[in-house]
Amino acid sequence: MGELLQPEYFKLLRESEAPQISPDGQHILYTIQFFGKAGERRLDVVYVSPNEAPRTLNVGGNTHHPSWSLDGSLIAVAATEADARKSEVHILNANADSLCERYNIDGEVYAIMWNADNTKLAVEFFEAGGDDDGPRVVKRLRYNYNGRGFIGSRRWQIALIDRESHSIQIFGDSRFHHFSPAWAPDGERLAFITTRRADWDLEWIWDVYVADLKTGAFTRVTQSDGVSLYPVWSPNGKNIAYLHNHCVSTGSTADYHLCQASIEGQSWHIKCLTHDLDRGGAMIYELPVPGGGRPVFAVDGQSIFWVVNDKGRYCLESVTGVGTSITLQRDVGWPTASRDGRFMAWLQYRPDGPPVVTLWDKSSERAVKRWDDNKWLQGLSLCREPRLFSFASDEHVVQAWLWDVDRSQSKKPLLIQSHGGPHGTFGPYFSMTQQLLASAGYCVAALNYRGSAGFGQA
Repeated sequence: MGELLQPEYFKLLRESEAPQISPDGQHILYTIQFFGKAGERRLDVVYVSPNEAPRTLNVGGNTHHPSWSLDGSLIAVAATEADARKSEVHILNANADSLCERYNIDGEVYAIMWNADNTKLAVEFFEAGGDDDGPRVVKRLRYNYNGRGFIGSRRWQIALIDRESHSIQIFGDSRFHHFSPAWAPDGERLAFITTRRADWDLEWIWDVYVADLKTGAFTRVTQSDGVSLYPVWSPNGKNIAYLHNHCVSTGSTADYHLCQASIEGQSWHIKCLTHDLDRGGAMIYELPVPGGGRPVFAVDGQSIFWVVNDKGRYCLESVTGVGTSITLQRDVGWPTASRDGRFMAWLQYRPDGPPVVTLWDKSSERAVKRWDDNKWLQGLSLCREPRLFSFASDEHVVQAWLWDVDRSQSKKPLLIQSHGGPHGTFGPYFSMTQQLLASAGYCVAALNYRGSAGFGQA
C-alpha cells in the first residue's frame, strides 16, 4: 500500500465548480475553490483550452461566476470581498488579459447573464444589508437559509447593467426575492423566479415570470404548486424549460422534474416532461443557492439536456418535448454547450478525487481533455472503486456504498454513515470523510435508506 490520506491533506483540496464553455467550444472557464495561506476559503477563476496551459484569473478578492458573452468576444466575472458585502463585475476581453469595464454591486454575486447583443447583463446578487450587526429582529419565519445562514430582511435581487449608459438598475419590486435570470434570444425579455405572495415565507411557492423590458410588463408564466427553478429559453424564444418540484411544503426534499412552458398567442401552456421518468434533478439545494446547473436546450430546440439523480449516480439525460428520455452520460454535472452544440463541458465525478472539468466532443462521443486540479491524490492509497451493497429491509431493497482501502483483511470495523434530508443521497463520488475513515482501517457503509433521493416516488 502507498501513503494513506491524512486529515491535514484536506487543506490541499481544490474543488472545481460550474464550468462554462465558450461559444466556439474551444475554451472553458470554471471556478476553483481552495484554502488560502491563512486557512481562509478562496475562489479563483481558471481559464483552460486543450492546447494551452491553464491560467488563473483573479481580479481581486474572491473571483467567481465567469460568464461568456453570446458571441464569445467578452468575459464577465465577479469579484467579492471577503465579508461578501460588496462585489464588482469585471468585463474582460475574450483572452481574459485586458479589463474593459467594471461595475459595483451592493452584495454577493450569484450569477451573471449576458443578453444577445452584449449591451446588457443581468446579475443575481444577495443584498448586503446590515442585519448581521447588533440584535437580530426576526420579522419573517424564513429568516435563515441553509448554505447562507441568517438573512434577516435581505433579499436576492437582480441588477441590470446597461453597458451603453454605464448604469445599474435594481430590477423588480424590492419587497420580494428575484433570482435565476435568463435572457430571451431577442434580448428584450427576461425570465426569472420570484413570488408575489404576501405569505411567501410560510409556504414554498415560487413561479417563473417574464418581464418585457421595453414595455415594463410582468407576466406570470406558471401557476405554481411548488418551487420553480432555473428557467432557460429555447433558441426560438417560444419555450422556457425549468425545474419544478410540485410540493408547497419544501424547497429541498421533493424531486424536481423538468417542465416546459410554451407560449401560444398570449398564453403560456405548461407541461411536465419527466413525470414518467420518476427521477428528480441532481444536486438541488435549498433555493436560491445554485445547484447542479441549469437545463440546456439542444441547438434545434427539440430536446433538453439536464442531470438527474439515479440511485446516487448523476446522469445526463436528453429529453424531448413529448417526454422521451435518453441517458447520454453517467457521473456528470453542470453541463454547458457550445453554440453549434458539438462540444460540451461538464464536471466528471469520480470516487478517488473531486470532480474534473471535462471537454466533450459530441460528434465523436469522446473526451477531448480533462483538467485534474488534484493530481497529488493519485499517489495515495484510496478507495478507487466503492462497492454497491443491497439488502432487504421490511420488504424493501436498501442500498449502501461500501468504502474501504485494504481489502486483504477478512474482518474490519464497520461504520454506518447516514445522510441528511431524508431526501439526500450517497453516490460513488469522492468524499474526504469516507476516504479518511477508509484510510484509517474502517469499512464505511454510506447508506441510502428509504426516502433517499434518486429512487423515485413509485
